[in-house]
Amino acid sequence: MELKNGNGLNSWFNAILWLNIAFSGLGLIMNLINLMKGDNGFDVYALGSTCAVCIAIAGFFWLLKAEKVGFYLFVAGCLINAIIAYIQYCNISVDDYGTMYSVVRSMAFKGVWTSIGKIILFMFLMLLKCEGRNVYQVLWNKVYDDDSAEYANMSEEELYKVLGTSLYKESPYSQGSLGEGMTLVRQAIDGYCKPRYLMDDDAKCAYEFMSEREQLVAVTDDDIDWGSLEGLSEKVVDIVKCRAFVFPGGIYHYKNGVAEVRWEINPDGRFYSDEDGFGMTNDKEINLYGAIDRKGKVVKKFTLKR
Repeated sequence: MELKNGNGLNSWFNAILWLNIAFSGLGLIMNLINLMKGDNGFDVYALGSTCAVCIAIAGFFWLLKAEKVGFYLFVAGCLINAIIAYIQYCNISVDDYGTMYSVVRSMAFKGVWTSIGKIILFMFLMLLKCEGRNVYQVLWNKVYDDDSAEYANMSEEELYKVLGTSLYKESPYSQGSLGEGMTLVRQAIDGYCKPRYLMDDDAKCAYEFMSEREQLVAVTDDDIDWGSLEGLSEKVVDIVKCRAFVFPGGIYHYKNGVAEVRWEINPDGRFYSDEDGFGMTNDKEINLYGAIDRKGKVVKKFTLKR
């Protein structure tokens, strides 16, 4: 179930975190009582368990702040508890517990797998989503390693909702109007803002224009005027063949449902120079011009002639 919450995490997941804090707090109190009793002298197991619970509680609080350090602390607390339980399990003897030997040993063994089980269960719970992002994606501040592959399974309406979240309005993303109810989502890549997605605010649909790997998604061989490329170097033609959008380019404002696109396939020599001008080449800027509709489909072939 997908529920919105202030820290970007699923509301059910937040409720689980608070419950864990409450129950862990009770466990902490019990451990402290055992430490203070000290009937059989100093209890190193109770001390270790107390430290583990404190670490886990700290982890829950950091998770509520949507910080990945919280996950690491939670895992560390559970692993410490599991190690303590295993050491206790190995040191239980018949002489110490008599007829209760089997019961105590069984409880210690369960303590090991209970701690490991908590980690596994939590990793599944972290798949709960809020505004299209699960807990992993929020904590590590990323949507997808290769979002093009993930979005291929999304409907145009679902993609529109995802792009409407705060993540796509903050760096490295930015949004701007293209007119006629169209919004362009840009992504900063290698210092340049590249056109990634088109959002049709009237239809509440979104379309990918360029992939994260800087390749034009909707452009096919039939969308390119290959004859106009005659005389260009093999390097430049290869860029077109790969649909690479690696140099600065952009989408202009819509007019009557159509927008012009400038696809730079070779940059000016200054592109390769540093701040002091070193490294500049004799390259001349080469652009292809085409046009797309509201869904990003090419309606006018890309050609050298504007």
